[in-house]
Amino acid sequence: MINKLRVRVGDKWYLVEVEDINQSPVRTFVNGELIEVILEEVSEDEVTSEPSISVIGNEQEESLSTDDRRSNTSGPVKIFHSPMPGIVVSMAVKEGDQVITGDEICVLEAMKMQQTLRSDWSGIVKSVRVSPGDQILGGAVIIELE
Repeated sequence: MINKLRVRVGDKWYLVEVEDINQSPVRTFVNGELIEVILEEVSEDEVTSEPSISVIGNEQEESLSTDDRRSNTSGPVKIFHSPMPGIVVSMAVKEGDQVITGDEICVLEAMKMQQTLRSDWSGIVKSVRVSPGDQILGGAVIIELE
């Protein structure tokens, strides 16, 4: 069973579809984009403590506390996943590079067609997880930005 909700964050509305909350991670779709989340029960004491948000990608968990969200020096790690399986033809970035939203990350070949993958976020490349010639699955981590 899928529960559909309209959720407002600030002044922006999102369509959120949540699958079975008894499975872990819970498959959640926000405006059609899959986001897997882990739910935990909390005691009354924990409800008054510092809140945190946990989002899980295919290979790595990202946790963001309220203090991290306020900090300007280092934000959370942003993980760039491959949208499809294929072979990495070339990488346009390396560790330490500054990336702006829309910059080329890599070229991926799938079904004999080359696709240029571009960054969804701006940041500094923390790590590069693939190399030219690597065969990767859809959802594989390509780079991490901070």
